[in-house]
Amino acid sequence: MKKIRIFTTLILLLIIFWGSNSQVYAGPTYRFEGQNYYDGANSGYPSGHGYCNYQDRPVTQYFGNLERYLQYKSYTLKGTWFNQSAWENDLTYGTDRVDDATLFAFGGHGLDFSYPEAQNNDYESSLHFYTLNSSTDFHSSGDHANRQANATWSEIRWGNNIDYSIIWSCNFLHTGGSTTNLNKIFSMFDGMHIMVGFASKMYMDPWEGELFGGYLYNGQAIKDAWSNATQQCQYQIGTTTVYAAWACHTSHEGDTLNTHYDPPTYASSPSSYVRKFYTVAN
Repeated sequence: MKKIRIFTTLILLLIIFWGSNSQVYAGPTYRFEGQNYYDGANSGYPSGHGYCNYQDRPVTQYFGNLERYLQYKSYTLKGTWFNQSAWENDLTYGTDRVDDATLFAFGGHGLDFSYPEAQNNDYESSLHFYTLNSSTDFHSSGDHANRQANATWSEIRWGNNIDYSIIWSCNFLHTGGSTTNLNKIFSMFDGMHIMVGFASKMYMDPWEGELFGGYLYNGQAIKDAWSNATQQCQYQIGTTTVYAAWACHTSHEGDTLNTHYDPPTYASSPSSYVRKFYTVAN
C-alpha cells in the first residue's frame, strides 16, 4: 500500500510539474501586412507625402480572398497592417512584430538584388514599402533605396512563431544562380518551415488568393497549392517567364496548414534547406 501511495504521489507531482512548465497550443493564427498604395493617388495619405514611382497593388483584395479559407481551417486573425500602418521594421529582427502568428503573408512590391536600389541595401532583394517606419513619413520619388523602405534578406529572421510565410511580391526568392544569395534566403529561417514566393517578376491578380486558399483548404501541400494557383493566373503577365518558388527545410517541403512541429534552424542545419521553383508562365 505504501508503494502504491508513493507511486501515485509521484504521478501527481509530474502532472503538476508538466502543467506548470508547458505551453498550451492555442490554435493557429495568421497575420497580413502589405501596401496597396504606392503612388498616393486616392490613398487618403496626408498632404505633402512623398511619391513612389511604383504602381499600386491589389493586396487587400488578394488577402480578402485568401482569408476565409484560413478561417475555415480554424485559423484566427492575429492582426493586419496595411498602407500607412505597414512598416519595414515590422518584418526585421530588431523589432520583428510579425513573428507572432503561425502564418504570415506580405503583399506589395519586391525589389530584386540586381536593381539599382539594392546598392544601398547590401545588394539584396527586399520587400518594398512606401512608408518610412511611420504613418506620416513616406519616401520620395528619388529615394526608393531608403533602407527604411526595404526589408532585406539579412534583416529577416522568422520562426519564433511563424511556420509558413507567403510572399506575394516579385523577386524575393530569386538568386540569379548565386550561392551567396541562396544562403541569405536560407538565413531567414530561424524555425520557420516554408516560404513561398516568386523567383522572378509576377502578375498580381487577386483571384489567385481565392484559388490558393481553396487548394489549401482541400489539403494540398502549401507549395503545391501555391504552384497550382499561380499557374492559373500568372499567364496574364505576357511574355515574361514567371517562377513560383519555395524555400524550406527538407522535412517540411510537404507541409500542409496542419503541420506544426518545428524544424532545425538554418544556422544549426544548413545542409537541410532547399529552394525550388516551378515555371508557371512563359
